[in-house]
Amino acid sequence: MKPLIICALPRSRTFWLHKYFACYENIDSHHELTAKVDSVQQFFDSLYPPGKQFINVDAFSVMTFPWEIKEVANLVFIKKDISRCVESTLEVFSEDHWVHQKGFNYLYTWYEDMYEQYMDNADIVIEYKDLDHDLELLHEFTVEKYNKEIHKRMIDKVLNVEKQYISFEKFFIWQR
Repeated sequence: MKPLIICALPRSRTFWLHKYFACYENIDSHHELTAKVDSVQQFFDSLYPPGKQFINVDAFSVMTFPWEIKEVANLVFIKKDISRCVESTLEVFSEDHWVHQKGFNYLYTWYEDMYEQYMDNADIVIEYKDLDHDLELLHEFTVEKYNKEIHKRMIDKVLNVEKQYISFEKFFIWQR
């Protein structure tokens, strides 16, 4: 089975999706792996873990690596209203965080660029509001069959999520 890359704007349940797929035995699930590796080659080297299918759920940093990923992986975009993503980003970070210094318009423009890239490159687009309903559809790209009990358990679970660090540094490293 091909690796699966799930792209989304920040604050679009990327961590939740990562945790959901991590519940499956034959899936090697990652969240924001592009922010944790130092080169495109390190990312590509991770795509085929022994005996498992690779899945990476990534918000902002996926747009920074070459779109040649489309040749070896399936790309899914979780489409969410840009304004809602920006508002949610501003809500989750403290007033002294750089996102507030940059402001709504700056983040909107940045997210809009991501949105356009994802829409242009995704193999399939799933509406954010339909994510729970279409989760079974995502399993068509995985080695594991949809399990309603895992889904229910994850919906009922309150994830203790740390705020993700949004890094310009990684963005610029990957642009080289």
